[in-house]
Amino acid sequence: MTLKEDMSLSAKDLYSFFQEKKMLTAKKMVKMLGLALAATVLFALVAQAADANQPEQPKPVIVRIQGTVGVVKDADGKVTSVTVTTKENEVYQVVLNEKGLELANKLDGKEAKVSGTVTKKDEQKWIDVHSFREVKKEPETPAETR
Repeated sequence: MTLKEDMSLSAKDLYSFFQEKKMLTAKKMVKMLGLALAATVLFALVAQAADANQPEQPKPVIVRIQGTVGVVKDADGKVTSVTVTTKENEVYQVVLNEKGLELANKLDGKEAKVSGTVTKKDEQKWIDVHSFREVKKEPETPAETR
């Protein structure tokens, strides 16, 4: 065996070695892609199951309520909370946005009809005011005299 034959034999061996490695690499890549796909599907199923366990949030409902507006202010006169209490003693917390503050400033202590979106948070009813108007109390008629 000559040196040239040894080199040519080595080259053949190297060639077949690299060819074999390519095939192993391709097989490994297919396995890795399969594992990644399986992991993705498993993750999606777990996430979907977690969402199914969450209670469904009720959709906000637009309502019209009538009641007395109550306003609480801090020492500086800034409105800190607003409520509307109905004749049935249902208390609605008012969201303190532009309309809620307008209701507080115009109708504190007065009877009002309020329309808005009601949501329930921490067992309290909250109303996001869309519109409101004062309800004028009709004067009471004196009882008839006998």
